Amino acid sequence: MRTDRLTQRSLEAIQSAQEIARERHHSQIDLEHLLLALLDQEESVAASILTRAGVDVRGLRDRLTALLDQLPRALRGRHRPPRHPGRLRPALRAADPAPLRRKPPLRHRGD
Repeated sequence: MRTDRLTQRSLEAIQSAQEIARERHHSQIDLEHLLLALLDQEESVAASILTRAGVDVRGLRDRLTALLDQLPRALRGRHRPPRHPGRLRPALRAADPAPLRRKPPLRHRGD
């Protein structure tokens, strides 16, 4: 993941997701951690969009919290900082607009 391509708010959300995972003793950061972090941001764009789409954001937040409470915790004494595997890494790669801007290689007539 190229963090130089992310906005400050995006970086803050990822850091917040990592903190949520750490506080809950989860060994990896997953999409649920990131969504909860996005919903908890001050003046959350995500919460605003979801509200306009008719989503009960408070209910969604409660369900996310309950789901995160059910995830396995790292063993005591063996807790390491959460890492970014799981479903978060592919989602961040898919969200990177750079590959969309790349032009396909030129082909010669005989190719």
